[in-house]
Amino acid sequence: MYGNTSIWADIRNEFRRGNVITRLIFINIAVFLLINLSALLFKVFIGMPEVSAAILSQFMVPADVMKLANRPWTLLTHMFAHQGLLHILFNMLWLY
Repeated sequence: MYGNTSIWADIRNEFRRGNVITRLIFINIAVFLLINLSALLFKVFIGMPEVSAAILSQFMVPADVMKLANRPWTLLTHMFAHQGLLHILFNMLWLY
């Protein structure tokens, strides 16, 4: 796209030049990768898959109002927590 630059330089340039929607898409992808890589770490290397599910649940809006009162940040973080590849793909296509 920009000549002989690396893909990371292209991503940085697009993040700087892009509009708000482009930045939100990049942030969503980064958070998705971070959550899923940490889940993989807990599942494979540490052997505790329940910890990754507990961490992911801290980002999602709970159905119980009392839990929501204890975790108000979930009103903002739920939009960045995606559980699967198709989930993030269709959400980002809809956002775009």
